[in-house]
Amino acid sequence: MFGFLKKLSANRRNEAIEGRIKKMVSSGKDYAVFDELYFEAARTYAIEKGAKAADSTSASASVLVGGTTYRVLFVRATSGGTIFGVEDAQDVKDRVLDRSKMEEFLDKNLKSAFDDLGASVRYDKAERLTVKDIQDGVVKMPSWVNDQTNIEVLFDTTLKAAVKSGMSEIDALRWFGTKDLSDAIMTSVAQFEQAGFSKSEQIICACEFTEKLAKAYIKAQLRRQA
Repeated sequence: MFGFLKKLSANRRNEAIEGRIKKMVSSGKDYAVFDELYFEAARTYAIEKGAKAADSTSASASVLVGGTTYRVLFVRATSGGTIFGVEDAQDVKDRVLDRSKMEEFLDKNLKSAFDDLGASVRYDKAERLTVKDIQDGVVKMPSWVNDQTNIEVLFDTTLKAAVKSGMSEIDALRWFGTKDLSDAIMTSVAQFEQAGFSKSEQIICACEFTEKLAKAYIKAQLRRQA
């Protein structure tokens, strides 16, 4: 039974990844960020496809779409999720043999890399400012604080992030019932907004921040119990 469920889960993962690749190919996109897809899933997919150099931040695989083989690069996004890079495998081969094409490709992708690095720098700064606000007792709110639907999404996803960190669901629910945590999460979102992240990116960043808070909270609880 377990083996069946594991295979079913793998099939769903593969369908989710390949579905995105097919949409990118059909729309002519060679670069996309999927915030909702964990890099670990893409990495496992690549390994099953025969990836030889999959590591903690990137992996690649050859995928057949409509009779054409594409080289797909998966990269862990700094703000969460996975970056997909899709390119015709023959173009990759041609570029390796043509220096001018390789230089053009590197120039284009360095810009994408710097953009991603910029997001990481903005996240780190916003996180530091959030911690300072919490220490100073300052509470801030994002501009969309009255958007009840997305506020519910924010607290639902940050709650899941807390559970993901190792906290039990009961403890997480109890923790989320405190005003201090609610204020901390809203303040972090306000800082991520100020840093230029979109609303969906703010929620993802808040999840990452909440996961760090949860891990620190768990460690503090364990020290008190020791």
